[in-house]
Amino acid sequence: MTKGYFTEAELINMKIMTTALSLTSSRIKDLIDTHLKSDMRKQMKLGIDYYNGKHDILNFVPYYWIDEQRFEDITKSNYKLVHLFHKILVDQKVGYLVGNPIVIANAEDNNQSNKVEKDVQESLLMELLGDSFDDVMNDWVLYASNQGVGWLHFYIDEEGDLKFIIVDGQELIPVYDTRYQQKLVAMIRYYEIEQVTETGTSVKLESHKQYKVEWWTSKDVTYYAQTDTGEFVLDIEHSVNPSGHFVTYNTVNPEAVSQESWGAVPFVGLENNSLRQTDLQPIKSLIDAYDKVKSGWINDLNDLQELIYVLKGYSALSNQAKKGLSELAIFLQNLKTNKVISVEEDGGVETLKAEIPVEAKEKFLSITRQEIFYFGQGVDTSNEKFGNAPSGVSLKFLYSLLDMKSNTLMRKMVKRLTDFMYFIARYAEVSGKGKLDPNMFVYTFNKAVIFNEKEKVDMLVESGPVRISKQTLLENHPLVKDVVEEQARLDLEDQEDMKKSLVDLNKDPNAPPDPNAPPDSNKSNLPAA
Repeated sequence: MTKGYFTEAELINMKIMTTALSLTSSRIKDLIDTHLKSDMRKQMKLGIDYYNGKHDILNFVPYYWIDEQRFEDITKSNYKLVHLFHKILVDQKVGYLVGNPIVIANAEDNNQSNKVEKDVQESLLMELLGDSFDDVMNDWVLYASNQGVGWLHFYIDEEGDLKFIIVDGQELIPVYDTRYQQKLVAMIRYYEIEQVTETGTSVKLESHKQYKVEWWTSKDVTYYAQTDTGEFVLDIEHSVNPSGHFVTYNTVNPEAVSQESWGAVPFVGLENNSLRQTDLQPIKSLIDAYDKVKSGWINDLNDLQELIYVLKGYSALSNQAKKGLSELAIFLQNLKTNKVISVEEDGGVETLKAEIPVEAKEKFLSITRQEIFYFGQGVDTSNEKFGNAPSGVSLKFLYSLLDMKSNTLMRKMVKRLTDFMYFIARYAEVSGKGKLDPNMFVYTFNKAVIFNEKEKVDMLVESGPVRISKQTLLENHPLVKDVVEEQARLDLEDQEDMKKSLVDLNKDPNAPPDPNAPPDSNKSNLPAA
C-alpha cells in the first residue's frame, strides 16, 4: 500500500531519519501504530496464516435478507474446506532450493601453499556453523517466502556460543538509508508483553496492548518498556541501557566486563524478490475462490438432500399474523425454517429439488487449480505426466517455473550469505578461534531435481570418460549420493586390483605349494605356459 509517492516502509524510515535516529515515547507509539496498520505487515500475517491453514473461508458466515435486514442463516450447512496450496508451493520451493545442504567452500586457489590455510578455514567454518545451519537455512527460505523478507538475528548466549535464529518479521521495523533503501542502519523490534500478578496469573491491560521495544544500531541496543499509562521508558530490567551487543570478560579479572559491538546491525534480511512480496500474494484470490466454491459445493450437497414441499390449497402458514413482517418475509422465513412454502391453489402436494451444476463446478475447480500452480510457479504432482515416466525434457519443462522462482531467491541468498558470514567471521575473531574472510567463500546449491534415471544413466554411459571427467560422471550419476565416499571406494578397489596383478619375480612358479602359506599366496601370478 502506498501513500502518495511513498511506501509504508519509506514513511517509517523518514519519521526516524529526520530526527537523527532518536526515539521518544510518542515517536515509538507512532511507529508501532503505523507498522501495525501497514499493508506490509498484513501481507506477512496472511502468508504465515495461509501456510498454517488459517484461510479466509474459516471466517465465512452465511446470511439471508428479510425486509432489508440481515440475518445469520443458522439452518444452512456451513462446511469450511481449506486447501493448502500455498503450503505445498512454499514447501516445494524450500525442498527444491535448500532441501539438500548448501556446500560452502573457500574460493582460494588450490595450490599447495594455500591448501593448508584453506582447509583450516573450512574446518573452522564448519565448527562455527554447527549442526543447526542447514535447518536454519530451510527456515530462512520459508519465512522469506511467507513474509516477503526472512530475518536472521545473531547473538552470543550465556555460554559464549554463537547463535543465529529466525525472528518473525511481524515484530520488526527495519530502518534503511533514506536514499537507496538498501543499507540497514537500524532495527526496531517490538513484542507484546503480559503483566503477571502476585499469584502468577498473566493478564493483559484492557485499555491498550503493552509492548517492549528494542532499538538496535550498529553500535549498541537500547531497551524500552511500556508503562501502564502507555508511555515508553528505559527498561529497568537491563542494568546497562543502552548496552553493547554482547560482552567479553577478562580472564585475569573476571569482574572486568567489556561491552562489545558486532560493528553492524545484527540482523540479516533475505528478500523473497525485488518487491519483497510473499509467495501468497499472486495466488491468494485463486485459493480463496477454490475454497469458496468447494465449500459451497459440499454445503449444497448436504442441504439439497432435503425436499422443498409446495402445499396447494393450504394457506395457514402465510395467513398467520406476524407483526413487522411482509408476506414475502413470511414466505422466506417458512422456506428457511420449515422447508415449506404455501400456495393458495387447488389441493395437492408437490416436491421440488434443485440440481447442482456438477460439470460447471468441476471445470471451474480444475482450471483454478491449474492457475494456482501456474501463477504460484510450482509443480502440480497430480499431473498425469508424472505417472508415465516423462523424459528429461518434459521434466525440465514441468520444473521450469519452480526453477525460475528459486533462482530469483538463490541469487539474493548468495549475497545475503556474505552478510551472514560477516557475523561468523566477527565471532571467530572476538572468541579467539581464528580468522575468516567472509568474502572468500563460494556457495553451491544442490537443487532437488527429479529426473528420468534411466535416461540420465544412458546419457552418461554414451558420453564416456573421454568426453567427460570421472568426477563429473560421479557427480551426475543418480545412484551416487556421496561423491567423496564413492571416490574413496573406487580408489580402494583400484588398490586391491593392483595388488592382485603384481608378479613376485623371486618366486619359482614350478616350486611345490607351501602347505603353511595362505591359500591365495600359492597361486602364481605369471601367465600359464
